[in-house]
Order: sequence, then structure tokens, then C-alpha cells
Amino acid sequence: MQYQRLRPSLLAPALIAGLAAACGSSSNDRPLDASPAPPSDSGSAADAAPPDGTVSTACQSPFTVTPDQNAEANATAALLALSPTATMTWAPARGTLSSIQGLVVELPTCTGSVNAYDLFLNYLAGSPALFQIDPTEWSTSTLPCSEILANGFHTLVIHRVSYGPFPLDNDVFSVVADVQNGTAVFRNFSGVYIPPPTAAMVATLQGCHAIDVLTGVLSTPFSYQIFAPPPAAQCTAAGVGSYTVTPADTVTLDPAVRMRWEESSVVTIHPESTATLVVAPANYTAQLEGSDANCTDLDGNPHIGWVRTFDAFTGNVLYDHRSPDPYCTVCLK
Repeated sequence: MQYQRLRPSLLAPALIAGLAAACGSSSNDRPLDASPAPPSDSGSAADAAPPDGTVSTACQSPFTVTPDQNAEANATAALLALSPTATMTWAPARGTLSSIQGLVVELPTCTGSVNAYDLFLNYLAGSPALFQIDPTEWSTSTLPCSEILANGFHTLVIHRVSYGPFPLDNDVFSVVADVQNGTAVFRNFSGVYIPPPTAAMVATLQGCHAIDVLTGVLSTPFSYQIFAPPPAAQCTAAGVGSYTVTPADTVTLDPAVRMRWEESSVVTIHPESTATLVVAPANYTAQLEGSDANCTDLDGNPHIGWVRTFDAFTGNVLYDHRSPDPYCTVCLK
């Protein structure tokens, strides 16, 4: 079996109690045509959510972000004020720029121990119509200007850490720091990101709460790819199996809610939480051990399970990672 362990496993700290009562009796390796049990509509909401476990209409996620219709025109005008020859590539669904060509920003104060990242964030904040970046929502780092002046080309990269009251991981923005005529400059601005949330969106998100939907989340069976045993070649697909959680298994819940957006003709934001299922060794079968749900460690010991990502506000299952280690992918080809 081929696998790749990208980083050590980081399982969530909160063990879900009462799993036996929630799951009842169930069978392993559920038939492929078995219908998933319907998600539970009941449960106690966290942080003073409604007592019946429901979510207010405003929190019916996912959320759709509609760009400001004037954003591109405002950004174009702001860029023209900075440089009449610079050009911009626009991402219409996101409502933000993708890249700027021809804009060179001289940095006469970039000397010695001055942090180039501070200058970068200050410059972005100084043109909100063009960049639409709130520095308080983004990470920073440290790069002394002396490094740029001594060595020239550096790429400065910042990452979005929050969207309103919740963490967000998608967004990235970068610039090249270089030296021109003995002075540090910024050039080649580019990014993949969405604008800061509107006041109305922040108010909506502040009123949202993760609810107790774990029973419903776990009621949907977990699928896995079966691989043919030797003498077949490694990672030869041999069907798909399905597993239903049992009281003997271990489930951990990561209570954190993180935002993740996806782009089509519009941007859709999902509030995500994860639950990790580790299958009890007593429930191992030959199919499970020969599947992509089994991340074998360096000593050859099997570790079978899944990391399930679900909508924290509705309990809808979004996607599964096969194997209990989120950084292990089985049978890469």
C-alpha cells in the first residue's frame, strides 16, 4: 500500500461522550445500496442558540457573497491615480483584483531594520478602493529592509486569518520586493481573496452559533475505495465500500468553526467544523485494511478512519478525508 504522510496527525481534543447511545447498534461494511439515516434535527445549540436546536433563518448557511457592483470601477480609478500606465486583472466573482502589472512603488523609508511587511500592509491599507484589504484580518511576518537592499528580489506573502468573527484560510496576497536604482521597491502585486465582510454580513455571522448536530453528521455512512490484493498491482481499484460508525469506535470533534469559500459564478462561504472517526481494531476487516481509509504507520500498523467536514450551522456533510490523519493520503499515483 502506498501512502504519503504529510504532517503528524493532529486530532481534536474533545472526545464525544455518549456515542453508544447516539449510534445504537449498527453493522460494519454497510452494503453499497444502503440508504443513509436522515440527519438529526434535534440537539442543544451552543452559546445560547435556540432551545430546540434549530438555527435562525439568517444563519442558514452557506452564505453567498455578492460583490459591490462599483468595486471594479472604483479600483480602476484608484489604480489610475497611483500610476497612469499600470494595468489590472480583475476577478469578477470575487470582486477583487487578481494582479497588477506596471505598478512600481518606491520605498524610501525601507532601510535598516524597518520591517518590509509593515510597509506592505500600510500600503495596502492606504488604497482601500484598489486593494480592499483590512490589515487586521491578515497575518504578518518580519523581513528587515536591509535584507532586501542587500540581496534584492524577495516575495512577501500574507494570508487571511479571519473573516469577520470567524477564522478563514483561503486568502493569500503577495508582492515582490526588489531594489531599483539603490532604493527598495514593491512591484507585481497579486492575490486570490474576497473583500472584507460588509457590516450586515458581520452582524449575521455574530448571531450564528454552531449547533449539536453530531448524531446526524455521523449517521451518514463513510465510503472508502477498496484496492485489490496481490498479485494485483498496488492501488488497483476493486470497488467501493461503506462503513457505519459503531459504539466501539472513537470520535473526536474539533469545536472550532472556520470559514472556507469556493468560487463559481459566485462566491459561496461555508462555516466548517470537523469530526474524526477512528475505527476500533475489533471492527477491522480485510476490505478496510486494504482501502484508502487505512493510513499505515511507519511500523506497518493500520490506522483506519475518516475526517468528516460538515457545515457547523446546519450539520450538512460537506466532504470526507479518508484516513484519520488529515495529512495522510493513501495510494498516490
